[in-house]
Amino acid sequence: MESDAQPPSLFPSDCGAPFDLKPENTITSWESLPTSPAEVAVFDFLRSEQLQWRQKRLLHVGMGNSSLAETFAAGLAEYVGITISLPEIERFKSKLANAGNAHVIFLNKYDPRMYPKIRGDFDVIVDTSLKS
Repeated sequence: MESDAQPPSLFPSDCGAPFDLKPENTITSWESLPTSPAEVAVFDFLRSEQLQWRQKRLLHVGMGNSSLAETFAAGLAEYVGITISLPEIERFKSKLANAGNAHVIFLNKYDPRMYPKIRGDFDVIVDTSLKS
């Protein structure tokens, strides 16, 4: 006999999982936090390996406080950040409003229905959120 019970979610509830975003899933605190040690390590790598990213397309999964975009967007062909956090989007817009090569997409990375919103190929993909 088949059960209608759903398996327990594998994703944290504050990551917008499993798919449909509800208001409680669209507010995080990352935009107000300092740059994480994981992201600092990515910054260090990017600074030491500029040929790996200069004038290339970078996809940033979970853009947090926008410090990666602020630091590196000017040297990129294009920066695309994705997030489920409406406050992160507002911070990004306030910090990078004039950056023609930097864009943000409201997108749940767990939801394959959203993948068509991400267009083209990327040379660099950054995701430093260990919980996801």
